[in-house]
Amino acid sequence: MLILIWILINISLLKPLKTLNLYTTKLKDVREPNEDLKFSDNIADEFKNLAELINIMKNSNHLNFKKIEDQNKELEVYHMDLEKLVKKRTEELERASKKAEEASNVKTQFISNMSHELRTPLNSIILLSETLKKEIEDSKLRNQIQMINNSGNDLLYLVNDILDLTKIEAGKLKFQFKTFDLSKVIDEVCKLFEIHFKEKSIQFITDIQNNLMITSDKQRIAQVVKNLINNAYKFTDHGSVSLTLKENSKESEFKYKIIVKDTGVGINPDHFEKIFKRFEQIENGDNRNFTGSGLGLYITKIILNGLESKIDLTSVPGEGTTFTIELKDKEEEKTTSIKIFPVINENLLFNKKILLVDDDDISLFSMSSFFSSKGAIVISKESPREALIYSQENSDIDFFFLDYMMPEMTGDVLTQNIKSIQNYKDSIIFILTAANDEKINKICFDRGVTSIINKPIDWNELIQAIQSHS
Repeated sequence: MLILIWILINISLLKPLKTLNLYTTKLKDVREPNEDLKFSDNIADEFKNLAELINIMKNSNHLNFKKIEDQNKELEVYHMDLEKLVKKRTEELERASKKAEEASNVKTQFISNMSHELRTPLNSIILLSETLKKEIEDSKLRNQIQMINNSGNDLLYLVNDILDLTKIEAGKLKFQFKTFDLSKVIDEVCKLFEIHFKEKSIQFITDIQNNLMITSDKQRIAQVVKNLINNAYKFTDHGSVSLTLKENSKESEFKYKIIVKDTGVGINPDHFEKIFKRFEQIENGDNRNFTGSGLGLYITKIILNGLESKIDLTSVPGEGTTFTIELKDKEEEKTTSIKIFPVINENLLFNKKILLVDDDDISLFSMSSFFSSKGAIVISKESPREALIYSQENSDIDFFFLDYMMPEMTGDVLTQNIKSIQNYKDSIIFILTAANDEKINKICFDRGVTSIINKPIDWNELIQAIQSHS
């Protein structure tokens, strides 16, 4: 009896369970279709129903897997296409970036060349007019020469504005910090405008506190003040223009204050923000007749931001405008620079032998005239090769002044060649350049240049540079 029961249980229950177990194991691999699960006819209906349900699930899983597999293949194709597209776009961006960099380098080189080509004749005009003014006693002629000098400086300001704009756009506007007498610099700037105001019958009043020392960028501050005085002059037809330089309050983070005030046409408060944007000019009302590049105040604000200083303005249309600059003392960032001597030795160049090398004959003549007026013995050469031969044959040269951009060889190469001569290993060599480029400056110093003088040449700074290296 028990055996019979066991046989019945094995047939009706255990055997179908074993079949079910083996089939479900096969179902784990849904990638391959399996035959449908079947039981013999003598198996209970419950197992048949279960087999039917399992078959439905199996077929459904297989279909889902195929769908997922197809989707994965589509994704893989899309991924490959996307990779190709990204690679293509990256290559296009790299080519565009390279072209932009090449264009930027071409632009920089063009600016450097144009700087030299523009500043070299301007340098000659300014230097020769200054030399003539000192030699001529007739007041009428002196005034006319001064007008030539002023016009040369005006053109130089415009050239500088354009060059500064390109530097700003390229992110290459640099600052050189050194300690100097701010009072003296502002006074010298004011003197440049005295004749202009006199000719226009406008009173020019200055109130400059003496002996105010600051560590900042001397040339940039002078440039800012020139811009403001020039604007005041241009927009004032009657009345006065005043400049005040004084110490700021001790509570302020800014050490000095410069105030430029005029009784000109004034500015509508709605235009305050506009006038500090590039190429922007006020074209309504009385200001319509005034011309300009629209760069002065834009560059002024950029410069003052770079000096961590600030500018404010107040104005009443028809009554005048007041610009206020507050300057920060950058003493903690003081850099090595040419020492400022309170008294210049006027006999510094007397009987000193100077070799001048410049392919521009006018620049050569103007510099030769200046050095000769100081009692120097001047040897002038237009050819760098001739200058090198002369240096090899003569061992008594005290100072060398070499133009940087010359056709036969640049000033830095000539310097290197001169320094290779035994007698001139420790010689004092000045490079004259209109480029004012940091890369050029580094190359020059690496090759033994003593100091770099920027064109147009400031005679006082030139003498100070010579004195500091004598």
